[in-house]
Amino acid sequence: PITQNPLHAEVEYPAPHRKYSGYHGYWPISATKVDHRFGDEKSLHHLVGAVHGQDMNIILDYVSNHVHVENPIYKAHPEWASILDLPDGRKNIRIWDEHRLTTWFDLFIPTIDFSIFEAVDLMTDSALYMLQKYKIDGFRWDLTKGFTQNCGPSDDGCTNNYQADRVAVLKEYADYSWSLDPNHYVIFEHLGGDNEESEWANYRLDEGKGIMMWGKMTNPYNQLSMGFGSDASIERM
Repeated sequence: PITQNPLHAEVEYPAPHRKYSGYHGYWPISATKVDHRFGDEKSLHHLVGAVHGQDMNIILDYVSNHVHVENPIYKAHPEWASILDLPDGRKNIRIWDEHRLTTWFDLFIPTIDFSIFEAVDLMTDSALYMLQKYKIDGFRWDLTKGFTQNCGPSDDGCTNNYQADRVAVLKEYADYSWSLDPNHYVIFEHLGGDNEESEWANYRLDEGKGIMMWGKMTNPYNQLSMGFGSDASIERM
């Protein structure tokens, strides 16, 4: 991600709180402003022009699942965040097994509730602004599996299966992107079940489109590289 992150995002937390190390770009305080540590608007325009001049493409990693608490979107609409204080008194922070679609990454990184149309609309507009302003060739959408609010705690069967609200949101993203440029790359980091990922791979395929999937094949590739036969299937390729 190249959008603006807070000044302290690149600083490793002092012991014993070393949860994150290094600058990663996943604490956006803006959905459209270029992080000054990478450059500015002029720099990005120059980079895109230079890359296109070499007949190559630029694809941005776009974070819309969550924001930093200093992001104006959260400041103006804190009600767009998923639940933080659980009924049992716990904070909904990094509780991946029980609340993987709503849990916050930390107290300062709220997750967006994508059942709220206005939140979806604003995040969509922000992404499209980047596409239009800088002539970007597409996005890798971060954590698209989280774009549903239909699943309860500890329900992997639900999150991995087809969810109509998630499908509607992601189709809107893809269709809008292609309406701007029919050659845009649309990539989802979905990490879900094949029943839904197959639909994305074949979506509008008869028009020469289809959505690319950012799948996690690390484990089987590692197994194969070490010569192990177990958990080494790459059939999903």
